[in-house]
Amino acid sequence: MNRKAFALWMLLGILVVTEALPDKLDDLHDQRESRSDRDDDDDEKRPYSFAWEASRHYHGAPDREHKEERGADGITRGVYRYVDPSLRVQEVIYTADDQGFHVEGTNQPQYTDAQIAERERHAQLFQKIAEEHSKIGSEHALRAAELGYEPQTYDAPINVEYPDGNVDPASLPQFTPVLEKARNLHQDLFERIKAQHARIAAERKTNPADEETGGPYE
Repeated sequence: MNRKAFALWMLLGILVVTEALPDKLDDLHDQRESRSDRDDDDDEKRPYSFAWEASRHYHGAPDREHKEERGADGITRGVYRYVDPSLRVQEVIYTADDQGFHVEGTNQPQYTDAQIAERERHAQLFQKIAEEHSKIGSEHALRAAELGYEPQTYDAPINVEYPDGNVDPASLPQFTPVLEKARNLHQDLFERIKAQHARIAAERKTNPADEETGGPYE
C-alpha cells in the first residue's frame, strides 16, 4: 500500500470516529446523569450519623456539640447543645420527617407580657368586628326581605353566539334592582358632567373635539 492510499484510509477512519464520537459522548453523559440521579435518590434515604464538639477557646473544654443521625425509616433526629453567655447549657432537639421540621428546646423564643396582652386585645377586637358584621348582614337580609328582594346567585353565563355575531341577551347576567339603581345614578352623573364640559368648551369658544384630543384653545 503506497503512502497516498494509507493517508486516505487514515483520513476516512478519523472522519468515521469523529462522526460517531458525539453520539457516544451524549450516551455517556446521559448514563452519568441517570446514575447521578439514582445516587441522589439513594442519598435521600441512606442512613447516616455524625457528631462533633468544639470550644470557643484554643485547647479549651468543649462548650458546644452537635449530633445527628438518620435511620432506616428516613427520619432525621438530632440534638445541639451549647453554653450561653449566662453559662447555662441550652439544648435543642429536632426531628425532620415527612410532616416537616420539629424543634424542642430550652431556649425557644417566648412572648413578652406586652405581646401576650396585644394578642388578647387583637382577638377580642376581631371577635367584636365579626359580631358587628354578622349583625349588619342580618339587618340587610331582613331589609331585603321586607322590600321583596330575593338572594340571587351568580352563574357564569354561557354566551350563545349567532351567525351574525350577536349574543343572546337571555344568556347575559341580569342587573339586580340595587345595581340597576346605581347604574342609572352613574349614567345621570355622566350626562351632567358631559353637559358641564360642553358648556365650558362653549365659553372658551373651542370645539369639543379639540378638547378631547388636546387641541389648543382659540
